[in-house]
Amino acid sequence: MSSIIAKEILGISDSHVALMNIETEINKGLKSIQDADHTLRKSIKINFIGHVEVNELLSNKTDVLICSEFIGNIT
Repeated sequence: MSSIIAKEILGISDSHVALMNIETEINKGLKSIQDADHTLRKSIKINFIGHVEVNELLSNKTDVLICSEFIGNIT
């Protein structure tokens, strides 16, 4: 859904999607993040680039950042 918003509102046709996590490794972090990683990697319609850490939040590595509700409330 966020990729659609990026395309329709921001004009980013092939948005880079990432998950915010405590590490960039796939097997680190909450199980929900690991499950989301697995689902996003299987999708052929989403340009999933992997994980970003909190210190990369404003780095422009990603157009769409997905995070847990707890992390989203903090940031």
